[in-house]
Amino acid sequence: MLATLVFFAVRLSHVDPIESRFTARERQSNRARPVPDRAILLVEGEQVQVYRLRGYIFFGSVSPLADQLKKSLAGPSRPACLLLDFAAVSGFDFSAVSVLGRFLQTANTAGVQVVLSALSEQLRTGLERNLPPSVFGELLLEPNADRALERCEEIVIAAWRADANLTDKRRTSLLEHAVDDLEQRGYVQRKGLAYRLGNKAFEVGMAYSSQLDLIEQAQDILNDLHRQTNETISLVIRVRTEILYLLVKESNEVIRVASSVGTRIPAHVTGAGRAILATMGDEEVRALYRGRELETLTQFSMATLPEVLADLAAIRVQGFAFDNQGAALGAQSVACTVRDRTGTAVAGLSIATPMARMRRDRFARLVRDGARETSRRLGFRDPVRVLTVCRTLSGGWWIRDHCAEEEER
Repeated sequence: MLATLVFFAVRLSHVDPIESRFTARERQSNRARPVPDRAILLVEGEQVQVYRLRGYIFFGSVSPLADQLKKSLAGPSRPACLLLDFAAVSGFDFSAVSVLGRFLQTANTAGVQVVLSALSEQLRTGLERNLPPSVFGELLLEPNADRALERCEEIVIAAWRADANLTDKRRTSLLEHAVDDLEQRGYVQRKGLAYRLGNKAFEVGMAYSSQLDLIEQAQDILNDLHRQTNETISLVIRVRTEILYLLVKESNEVIRVASSVGTRIPAHVTGAGRAILATMGDEEVRALYRGRELETLTQFSMATLPEVLADLAAIRVQGFAFDNQGAALGAQSVACTVRDRTGTAVAGLSIATPMARMRRDRFARLVRDGARETSRRLGFRDPVRVLTVCRTLSGGWWIRDHCAEEEER
């Protein structure tokens, strides 16, 4: 028995408990951010250090782990935020809790904000018992790594904006990164030492100007939905295989689904995008995606065309789209299509919320009513099914099934 335990300990001690590490300069969260914020993360992203941990953490592996973590705190380049992700950790022993607790106290003394993600209840309780209340109270606990990374990003962005001693060199660096980001996304093109607007900028501008009437008619409907739900309400249009956000009314809650006007993401990973795609025939959708690989934003994103087509068929039956974490981890949405006077699907209207606050039936009804009212304002008359019961000359009965235009109320 003792030999087995020794073999087990020796074998596990050779497994590096750090699965991967990266900074916010190398990888960002799924949150859509404006260009200046993305540029700040490219300049100051080294201030966020992320460690994805794995396996069983015990006395044989926790000390080397703590030593590696302490090295990140040494010297003038220590991070502003340290993220430890426990999603792939299978277990731990009491010595691991004790050593981790001592490291967390060291990080707290050094003024480094620590964010822990996917922490098991057992480990959370163990740390709470081992740490002084003041230290444990300053830890940020998040359910997943993406949300934790988002919190770290917000800390760095806020610190950069609050720094009154920004030098011209740092400001210039930020501007250069912002322009590089715009160039990579196709919004500007470099021409010698100068820049000019790129194709993406013209596409967005043309899309926006062509939808001014839609925006005008939908604005107060978004405001009304926001008042009724206090969740994030969005109006989007389809641009080939992507959706472009035209209007966004964000929730006032601390934990919310974030988005911004001008953001473009794959249509098939969102409820609003699939609501619009559902108005197309299957062959038309296949032609749209022919030769294209479906991009995924989370592990829950639809990754194959048959999967998307099956969902589009369900949307046509139920009358609204539902997305479960396809666009962002922990977020769900319901969406419906907005049509113009010709019956063409011109936009998607959605309510997006953290999973814990999703009220699917209620939100589906609200977004359906909002989309119907927006469509009505654009001149669309919604056909409704009418059953006419008629009596024959022989005294029998028959039912005539036809569509009629809904009367104005």
